[in-house]
Amino acid sequence: MQSHTTVGGEIFAKSRFPLLQLARQIAIYHHERWDGLGYPQRLRGEQIPVAARIVAIVDAFDALTHGRPYKKAVSFQEARAEIRAQGGSQFDPEIVKVFLIRITQQIFREITSGAETIHEAAIEALAVVCDASPEAKPMEEAASASQ
Repeated sequence: MQSHTTVGGEIFAKSRFPLLQLARQIAIYHHERWDGLGYPQRLRGEQIPVAARIVAIVDAFDALTHGRPYKKAVSFQEARAEIRAQGGSQFDPEIVKVFLIRITQQIFREITSGAETIHEAAIEALAVVCDASPEAKPMEEAASASQ
């Protein structure tokens, strides 16, 4: 499993195009960890290229929020909590802060894009951010009834 980083890097190694050289860096270093316990070279902190630090967070978030044959997906809220918890150990803590703000903004935009009123948008966004469960339905219904 760990060899996929170096194999990916080899695929892009001979390219002279800057974008593919960036892809090479990402392929090689996206499993390095901020604390130096990653692979393949056990780089730490700012030794890890910035692009790889960003992709590491995005890759982990994607893996957490999408099911795999060996595990179930977790909720948006659980994934955010896990990414936050790994800031400073697995991930660059400054990039984690920016990612969490940006992913929350993006989800809010996606959820509220079809809302007809700001009240409706706020309820829809709150339901996702709070990871609304079936128990939260009566609260949503109460909010709708108060309009």
